[in-house]
Amino acid sequence: MLVSFTIDNWMSFRDPVTLSLVAGDETQHRNHIPEIRDFETAVVPVCALLGANGSGKTNFFKALNFVKTMVVEGTDQKEGVDVCPFLLDSGSAEEESTFHIALLIDQSFYEYSFSASCEAGIIEEKLVLENATGLHTLFVRRGNQIKLDSALQGSDDLMTVFRNTRSNQLYLNALRETDFELFKPVYSWFDSRLVMLRPDSRFDPFIAFNCEGQHLLSRMSQLLSMLDTGITSLGGKPVPLEQVDFTDCLKGRLYKAVHENWSAIVDTGTNGQIYFVYNYGGSLFAIRLESTHKKPDGTEVVFNLNQESGGVQRLINLLPAFIELMDADCNKVYVIDRFFDSMHTLLKRRLINLFFFNCGPDSRRQLLFTTHDVELLDKELFRTDEIWLAERDEEGASHLDTVFEYRGKKIDKDLRTSYLQGKMGAVPDLPGKGVICKALKED
Repeated sequence: MLVSFTIDNWMSFRDPVTLSLVAGDETQHRNHIPEIRDFETAVVPVCALLGANGSGKTNFFKALNFVKTMVVEGTDQKEGVDVCPFLLDSGSAEEESTFHIALLIDQSFYEYSFSASCEAGIIEEKLVLENATGLHTLFVRRGNQIKLDSALQGSDDLMTVFRNTRSNQLYLNALRETDFELFKPVYSWFDSRLVMLRPDSRFDPFIAFNCEGQHLLSRMSQLLSMLDTGITSLGGKPVPLEQVDFTDCLKGRLYKAVHENWSAIVDTGTNGQIYFVYNYGGSLFAIRLESTHKKPDGTEVVFNLNQESGGVQRLINLLPAFIELMDADCNKVYVIDRFFDSMHTLLKRRLINLFFFNCGPDSRRQLLFTTHDVELLDKELFRTDEIWLAERDEEGASHLDTVFEYRGKKIDKDLRTSYLQGKMGAVPDLPGKGVICKALKED
């Protein structure tokens, strides 16, 4: 689980900003809060981040995606570190950017951080583990020096890996193909448990799901028919993957990812065609997804997905994520930028409630999303420590605050009304319509 994420000097965030998912003393909806008994704390399962356009919501999403990319994919040998410092003052533009993330993985607590700049590369990197045996600083890297935990000192293999780690590369990334089990949980969390979904990604190029192929397709059809989309079923004719016009590179990735009991959604980006790929008997099959609708006389008609509305296409792409999040054993963190902006509020609420259905003291799934939909500001749906607001100050720097911090100060029970009245900030600072019309006339 994601416990907290701090960024400093990244895009519109000039100063250190922390998004903490540690639960406050809010009593509402306590039944859906995961409890971390070994550390005597609790972590909220959901975070809704709202704010005006340009307030920094997507920039925060990009920061987390940047960390994931640096850990999992790394950088090419001749590339710099593609950090994006705050550019609205000369001092910040020349300084490094810093990222600090706190994670709960199984029964262990990890803190991982690094700072970097385009020219200097990785300036500092640190990994700390806290478990039943105590607190362990696994490594601290500063420039071309590294200090290992006392239990790891003397390991020639670890030092060899570090000597081969480039200045533009994270040590954690360099360790990914080694046999050191101590570091694998953190790398694996970024690689397979943290799932980042952009509004334009549509699972680009694909996301694999731990669910038997035809079973997942059946559940998607069932949900679509229940969510008032007009679709009665989703499917198509399966063909061997070899016969599908995918690139050899994509086919290779699918052969690697879609093993037994796994499925994948593949969006080719061509005419809205979406494929469902699954493993059956050791062979991969692909279904070009088509939607079935019923006519008033009861007969059926088949649509290509590009004939469906943009909102329905977006729903079809994201349904596998919610089906996985509804699984009682799911331990993934889904982060969605511009959560269902093209979808009706009641549909969003239903999907969020489906997510909450299996949340409780022992659950470990999380859903984080950015949105403009103020109708989701509702205490019947969220706790106040699950709603965060992004706002840009007069100097162009973004800040984050949680609605929890405004309790008992100036907000009403109706969070939506308080927000739209500007009592919590994070709304557009717009001139009156008369001022705008006058300026346009004078121009």
